[in-house]
Amino acid sequence: MKIVLVNHTFPPFSWAGSEACVYHTAQFLRSRGHEVLVFYRYNNPVDEEYRVIEETFHGIPVARINHTHRFSRQFERTYLNRAVAAIFGHWLGKVAPDIVHFHHLTNLSMDLPREAKWRGIATVMTLHDYWLLCQRGQMLTPALERCDGPTLHGCRNCLAPQLLKGPLSSLVSRLRTSTKSPRKDLVGTLQGASVESPDKRFVAETVFDLDGRPVPTIQAHPPSTIRRKIRVPEQARLCFSIAMHSSTYDKQGQGVEFAVEIDGESVFKQYLDAKHEPADRGWHPVEIDLSPWCGREVELALFTAPGPGGCLDFCTAGWGDLRLCEDLGKSTPSVSPPVLAERRIQFLAQYVSGWVTRFSPRATAGIRHRQRFTRDVFQNVDLFISPSRFLRNFFVRHGLDSEKIVYLDNGFPPMERVPDLARPVHRPVRFAYIGTWIPPKGVDLLIRAFRDIDPSKGILRIYGFFPGYDGYPEYVQLLHSLAAGSSAIEFKGRYNSDRVCDVLADVDVIVVPSIWWENSPLTVHEAFQAGIPVVTANVGGMAEFVPDGVCGLQFHHRDWRSLREVVNRICNSPEILDELRKGVPPVLTMEEHVQCLLALYEKALHSLIVD
Repeated sequence: MKIVLVNHTFPPFSWAGSEACVYHTAQFLRSRGHEVLVFYRYNNPVDEEYRVIEETFHGIPVARINHTHRFSRQFERTYLNRAVAAIFGHWLGKVAPDIVHFHHLTNLSMDLPREAKWRGIATVMTLHDYWLLCQRGQMLTPALERCDGPTLHGCRNCLAPQLLKGPLSSLVSRLRTSTKSPRKDLVGTLQGASVESPDKRFVAETVFDLDGRPVPTIQAHPPSTIRRKIRVPEQARLCFSIAMHSSTYDKQGQGVEFAVEIDGESVFKQYLDAKHEPADRGWHPVEIDLSPWCGREVELALFTAPGPGGCLDFCTAGWGDLRLCEDLGKSTPSVSPPVLAERRIQFLAQYVSGWVTRFSPRATAGIRHRQRFTRDVFQNVDLFISPSRFLRNFFVRHGLDSEKIVYLDNGFPPMERVPDLARPVHRPVRFAYIGTWIPPKGVDLLIRAFRDIDPSKGILRIYGFFPGYDGYPEYVQLLHSLAAGSSAIEFKGRYNSDRVCDVLADVDVIVVPSIWWENSPLTVHEAFQAGIPVVTANVGGMAEFVPDGVCGLQFHHRDWRSLREVVNRICNSPEILDELRKGVPPVLTMEEHVQCLLALYEKALHSLIVD
């Protein structure tokens, strides 16, 4: 069978949940003798828009299309791109597969399934989140409030700045940001700066999208120097992230050295080689204390240089979300409810912006247009797969024919090393969070629950990094400020996803504190593979995979006090974990998953023949 797998991104650019799922599915299908190709999107502001590169990755033939959204000036273009669809359709005609298995269409186009349908090709789609129904993907509003389901009014209000144009869009944006603390984005642009580079086109204001989240970036291909004068406020920090662009990961050559000087004094230097070191990929947050220069005007200099061998090939790099931040003691960002006066202002702003969008024909038409193409996907996909029963039921409630969607959990390859399941529980008990540090994952909620825990009874290790999150640029600072003074909380930073077994070998409990309705959390499955119980919320796929008292414990969703009660219960009675370990279920293997998948492919092909 000839099979095409489609996703919004793919290794080596990203190894997140859906990407890993597509990669392992491709490899296991190939091992059974099937011909597999992968089509996905990459984001390189230097490349020509819609350029298609065909190559192989670990033996898998891939075709990747460059889509930076540089032409996406309307809301419609964020989910529907005729150029991407036409190019995909032409490529499909060339490779002529038996079946196309879609995984995620974000940053591609909703009408890709139609291209397959027009060519008489059977289609299957795995749902990884709520994106077909929710533009934001996680059923969370910009204020991180939970949305119970897409509605015309709710979606209009949530997406107002994108739906409107001209003065109305500006009005709504101002209303939405009227209660936010002013940011000191004094250094995040090239305006007023002097640039030294062999080719000035290689230093530019752009956006890097390394993990599905666009981050404002000053691109600086080495060698480059960016200088500008800044006035340093009292108790300020220079905050930014550094990265090599994901388009460089699979290329030959070396890395990039980043350096910062203030008035000629070196204050930061770091070398990243994302081509050879997986841990060097993605964003790396940096904070520089500027208190020695407070109240003064200084020259800030940003440098990028090639690696030790001086190779300049394929080393596009960038300074992400560059800004001045006030000291944490003076200005602490928060995702928790603000004081009453601020809530009144926010309510008024939300009320007014809601009325603006309610009476805007453009806003209403924008939401209805996206809903129409969601129904189009429902029609043009022969069979949907949901990795959780919760997600399946959610989509059925919102218009998907129950006969067209089946439950099949994701499969997982065996771990390289499984921890000793008979090992005693540590004293103090070792809790861990593994994943990105973004607001929907509820890391701040976990820290609030843990900061008063007696470190002689329990410790929390937080693995991962902050990739950036729209509207919450200082979230990582919030996490560190919440954890300040607690000796029970440790930030461990990045880990190698290929060696997660090394992290799990030293853990007693995994905590999944997400504030959104998780579908089929990767971390839960990895914990179960290692025989480790999980503490998680009592909703969504989290509750489905972790029955309370069987293989883990549940707390009330979005309630840090309830989570603290569960943590204290474990700390005071660690023997609970010995019982919970006995209830940890087996995880569906990749071999079992692919066997079921092939049966579903046959079902989709038969459906196509009958039609």
